[in-house]
Amino acid sequence: MKSEAMHKVITTPKGKGELHLLRLTITILVAFSCFANATNEVRQSAFFDSVEARYRQEYSVCTGDRGFISQKTLLDWKNEMNTVAKSKEFLALLKEYRRVDTSEIVLPCKVLAWNEKRKQQQTVREDSLGRDLLAREEMENAEKEATGLVTSAFDVPGLPFGLSKKSFLLVFRKKYGIAFNDQGNYIFVNNMAWGDRTFLTAFYFDRKTGVFCKYEIEGPSVAADRLNSEVRSDAEYLSHELAIRFGEPSRRYSIGFFDIRSGVLSPYKTWDAERFDVYVGISMNKYRYYTKAVVSAKDIRKPVSAD
Repeated sequence: MKSEAMHKVITTPKGKGELHLLRLTITILVAFSCFANATNEVRQSAFFDSVEARYRQEYSVCTGDRGFISQKTLLDWKNEMNTVAKSKEFLALLKEYRRVDTSEIVLPCKVLAWNEKRKQQQTVREDSLGRDLLAREEMENAEKEATGLVTSAFDVPGLPFGLSKKSFLLVFRKKYGIAFNDQGNYIFVNNMAWGDRTFLTAFYFDRKTGVFCKYEIEGPSVAADRLNSEVRSDAEYLSHELAIRFGEPSRRYSIGFFDIRSGVLSPYKTWDAERFDVYVGISMNKYRYYTKAVVSAKDIRKPVSAD
């Protein structure tokens, strides 16, 4: 009995100490394991956060959308880009793109945008070439039409009567290179040279056939006190310019102050021509006086071909 009691006194404390040590060791190991797991979870979370941030940055760069989108939308977009990037067509395109961009990392969307811009530029070049070819063809047709008509001294140089409006405008732009205002059945130029001076000039097109049939040259309108000093001088100047082209006028008229009426061109000088009406006159509008020269084809609805 004494021996058993002594054994208990001696062994029991030692057994309890080992037990405590074991429990402490297990606790430490568990705590360490939990810490390690927690650290791993933090690292994993940080990793996924960085990946998501990179995807969102790519999405923003590619789409221009800086608003918030769900993770599902983001992943769907990224998967779509990855699918495109693996295609044979994209890999071939990437080789071409590398000629202009040698960056280590290239976003698929950037390559696609480059290719789309390249296509648009090619389309613009083709359209421009097509327009140039069409314009050249139209000009050739217009010039052919102009040379196919009978010309006379009464024409505007290079623009014979009977020329269609479309051809007239093309040839006019090329030959004279001055701006005009298109009013439908007529166009006008504010300052067209006739001799050493410029005048308002209008070109008219027949309402039924659409061909060039008349032109008018008009001087500036002035008050009545400048009628003799300026308007009569303009009338004489235009008469001289027409005489250079058509010969001397057939008739001359003396125009008194009361002969000049609103809306009526009182004749100053006229030319007799078989196919044309040609005259210079003076008129007034709202008590402002001006001179005008008119050259008009008599029967323009049946233009005569030179063939």
